[in-house]
Amino acid sequence: MDLIKEYNIPIELKGVIPGYIGRRDQDITSLKTFVANQDFDSVSKLGHKLKGNGASFGFDRISELGGLLMKACDRYDIAEVKSLVADFEGEVNSIKSAVL
Repeated sequence: MDLIKEYNIPIELKGVIPGYIGRRDQDITSLKTFVANQDFDSVSKLGHKLKGNGASFGFDRISELGGLLMKACDRYDIAEVKSLVADFEGEVNSIKSAVL
């Protein structure tokens, strides 16, 4: 799979994608901890970060999931937050399998 074409990654960012995705692994760990503690504020803040940086790296789905996490936190919908965290983890794993 051509990651550049698949995810519309700007060619000049190709070299930084592994580090970016590695940081998303850390985000998954953080999100799971926040969910376990029902810390909606921290989930929302991390969702905001994802919303802002995903598309910048060519990962529109990560940005979309970040925005959805923020909205689910506004409603205190823990079931939706859990589902979105699982979706985010799946997206990161899909990207990792294409990159690494």
